[in-house]
Amino acid sequence: MICCQFVSNTFSQKLGYTISGNIKNLPDGIPFYLVLNKDDGYTDTVARVRSKNQKFTFIGVLKDEAQFAFVKLDTSVFKLWKQKDAQGKNLQSSVRLLLNNSESIIKLIGNVNDWPQVAIEGSKSTNEYDKFLDRIKIDRENSNKKIEENRNDSAKVAEALMEYNEAFLKNLDLIYDSFAVPFLVLKNSKFGLETLQRRYDALSDKLKYSYYGKKLYNRILSIKQSKEIGLGKIIPDFQVKSSDGKLESVRDLAKKYNYTLVDFWASWCVPCRQDIPNMKKVYEVFHEKGFNIISISTDSSLPSWQKALKEENTSWKNSIQMNKESDNIFGLISIPGYILLNNKAEIVQMDLNSKFFSEESIGKLNGSPVFIKDSKKKGLRGDDLYEVIEGLLGKPEGK
Repeated sequence: MICCQFVSNTFSQKLGYTISGNIKNLPDGIPFYLVLNKDDGYTDTVARVRSKNQKFTFIGVLKDEAQFAFVKLDTSVFKLWKQKDAQGKNLQSSVRLLLNNSESIIKLIGNVNDWPQVAIEGSKSTNEYDKFLDRIKIDRENSNKKIEENRNDSAKVAEALMEYNEAFLKNLDLIYDSFAVPFLVLKNSKFGLETLQRRYDALSDKLKYSYYGKKLYNRILSIKQSKEIGLGKIIPDFQVKSSDGKLESVRDLAKKYNYTLVDFWASWCVPCRQDIPNMKKVYEVFHEKGFNIISISTDSSLPSWQKALKEENTSWKNSIQMNKESDNIFGLISIPGYILLNNKAEIVQMDLNSKFFSEESIGKLNGSPVFIKDSKKKGLRGDDLYEVIEGLLGKPEGK
């Protein structure tokens, strides 16, 4: 079930951003980088400029509205003299901004000897985010203190968490139309599905369509879908793109065979590729009896996936995920991950490592990853796969 719908492209119209640095004592030719965080945990340098006359300027357009960006000074060229702050912590070399396309000119004003401690003018979103952090700081400290003092009293710990969430939401209401709101809701790990849904529904259309608004939408959708996952339940339907470019439903593919192994893997995953010869053996022996495999790549690089397909030369269906289903639906912490389906697309067995599953679904999580296998502790990799499929389909003829 879809929890909410994206708004139209009205809010995707792009004006662009301008970041203007005016930094005293800044030598000419010092490189500055504009960096964005990527979904895979890495960073993406979207622009590079050099200083001139104690100034630098970034001009561009965000693909997705309202993201945290970092203006980074190249410390390999210009060494920061102040290596530690007043608390003895190492100084960062970048200025953090909640950047969007609808603000005019953002100004960074200061002295290079104080970098990255600069005045930020013209960034309403950054200002709202920083003020929120300042306001909530005392509430967070009080909550942590109360939890520490009462860690053996679950009722008081729950009370402390509830009080903090109430303060969090109260302060959030002060900036209800800020691009910072969906990010802050997304990052509060204490919010349950009901609170996430209610807060998403209260967002304006421009916030729903922003970068973090869309991520919040996906988080809610993932939680709802993960609650539908369990042994004996029909797998959530999602599409994959086959190696010939065709979009196909995993449910529909599974219904064509008695049993189908869904295999999440990637070209760079050594354990995944080490298990392919074993899967080839099982496929060869049991395919005529109704066993099939759907390998779903989690690769972010299409050429890397295509190269691996040629190298492995498997006989079964190979596809690549479309919308990070391995993360959004199944919450995989690591790969390979395996799901065995019957011809009704019902989950027969799982052997994977997920962050989503709770005691009410198919395994215990409690903050720690779990492997979900059958009652006989058989997994779906190595020799276990052969034994599991043989137990379901019977021994092949002549063996």
